[in-house]
Amino acid sequence: MNIQKIAEQHMMQKASGINIVILIFLTLFFVDSANAVTVKDYKKFIKSKDIEVQKIIKTHIHGIGVGISWSNSTLLQENPDNALYCEPRAIIFDDENYIQILEDTITKFSKNTTEIKVEELPVGLLLLLGLRDTFPCPKSDKKGE
Repeated sequence: MNIQKIAEQHMMQKASGINIVILIFLTLFFVDSANAVTVKDYKKFIKSKDIEVQKIIKTHIHGIGVGISWSNSTLLQENPDNALYCEPRAIIFDDENYIQILEDTITKFSKNTTEIKVEELPVGLLLLLGLRDTFPCPKSDKKGE
C-alpha cells in the first residue's frame, strides 16, 4: 500500500488510535522510489486539515534532510571537494528549516517549468537541490594543485 492511499484513508476515516499514524509514519520511511512522496503529495499532506497528517509529512521531510546531512558529512570527511552542500556549523536544522528550503525550491522550480512537471518531482530531490542552492560550497582553485 503506498503513502497516498494510507494518508487518504486516514484523512477520510479520521481513524481513532495511534495505529494508523504509526502505519503512515513507517510507510513514509520505507517508501521506494516508485512511490516516493512527490510535490503533489507533499502539498496535499501539508495542507491537510488533519494535524497528525501534517506532523507526519513534516517528520518525513525532516528525516530526508537528516539523511542528506549524514551523507554530506560522510562525503566531507572523505574529501571536502565532494560535499553536496556546505552548511554553516552554527545552524541546527529542524522541521521548519527543511520545510522552508523545500518550499523555496518548489517555488523556484515552478517558475522554470510547468506545474504538472513540478508536482511529479520527488521532494527528496528538491530538498537536496534546495540545500545546495541555500548553502553552496566555495569554489576550490584546483589549477594550482
